[in-house]
Amino acid sequence: MRKLLESAKRYAGSATVEDYVIGLGLCAVKLSDGRAGLSYILRSEIRGGCSPLERTLETGQQAEEFIELYENSDPVKVSLGLATINACLNSVYEKDFKKGDLADFLQLEPDDSVAMVGDLRKALPAVGTHQVYVFERENKSDTIPDWMIPYILPKCKAAVITSASLANKTFWFQIEPYLTTSKVALVGPTTPMFPEAFEKVRIFAGFKIIDPDAALKVVSRGGGTKNLLREGAAVKVALLNHQGN
Repeated sequence: MRKLLESAKRYAGSATVEDYVIGLGLCAVKLSDGRAGLSYILRSEIRGGCSPLERTLETGQQAEEFIELYENSDPVKVSLGLATINACLNSVYEKDFKKGDLADFLQLEPDDSVAMVGDLRKALPAVGTHQVYVFERENKSDTIPDWMIPYILPKCKAAVITSASLANKTFWFQIEPYLTTSKVALVGPTTPMFPEAFEKVRIFAGFKIIDPDAALKVVSRGGGTKNLLREGAAVKVALLNHQGN
């Protein structure tokens, strides 16, 4: 986590936060130099009442100050910090972005078992042809509770992980320590496209924001990933980590 924060601060430069929005499922941050980033919102962990934030955050602050919100305990501030991190980092390796199906990049063998942290089965139907263990914090009849991750994840030949795990920070202490395979993908609009901060992740399947203003508009109106893609505000991209295990 520390490397992610330090890298984001380094690439933030002199940029300030021009605007931010907090939607129903996502938040978005736009920097003064036009870069923008997204993050998942942990709705179930936001405290009740009409004012989930004690006070609103002022725009015009240095991006570095917003990055530091990721270390906060408030889920909204954490998401704003993560969105700012993504705004600072997701253009660094833009020239290496690829298009294609995640299953092609994973290169699964027929007998490979797959750990899926977050229920991504609808988004990744091709993975469903394998033995899949789906971990969810909310225990459902067809999923496995996330506290079982340390017992099952190390035995799986591949892992597909929702980047929402960075928003609740479970990635760092509940997932990353138990990754033993080289076939690891971090998936979703919250994904930092920055391999240097993720030694054990080989594939980053995230979003490239094409139109920052359109992205903020979609998020502010309660839109999610499908809306961002449909409105042309963002496109799906992938990045391979050739330094990983």
